[in-house]
Amino acid sequence: MAIALSLGVILPAEAGRGWCARDPIVTLNGQPVQIWIMIPDGYAQVVTGPVDVKIQVPEGVVTDTVFTDIGFNGYGETVKYTVLEGAKIAPDGSFDVQIQADIPYDRKLYQQLSGENGKMPFLITATTGGVLERNGSSLTMVGGETLEVQGINDGTKITLRLDGSGGFDSSPTSPAP
Repeated sequence: MAIALSLGVILPAEAGRGWCARDPIVTLNGQPVQIWIMIPDGYAQVVTGPVDVKIQVPEGVVTDTVFTDIGFNGYGETVKYTVLEGAKIAPDGSFDVQIQADIPYDRKLYQQLSGENGKMPFLITATTGGVLERNGSSLTMVGGETLEVQGINDGTKITLRLDGSGGFDSSPTSPAP
């Protein structure tokens, strides 16, 4: 699985760090994609607004938001779709997807709590190719392929290619300009 990343770094999750997560689930041309947006455990209190997820796809891709949760501190999640300029759906049904996420937060409070002067670490995972299962009032994807990308909370973008059957394509992608 080859995935490109822009404005972030592909890194293993920091050893020993726990994460607090929220997860919109969308469908792109009928393919479910679960997107986990994560911040370090213990810092949800610094969040000041909804999880903001922007998804760019080629013109003609049918998009739908299947599930959103309460977000951090009850602020919820927003999911917006726009056209990924220059991208096309391939004859085999594969297409590029760009996912950008951001969470508004109180930087001063984060710095006070963490002792760090930089931006808050941020982790995004995208899972596709699995089966959606309901667990009470929640949905989750079981199985499938998962991509994990860590950066900082500054509108990190990942670009991936979905194949026509619901998984990640193994062909390389490149960062968006």
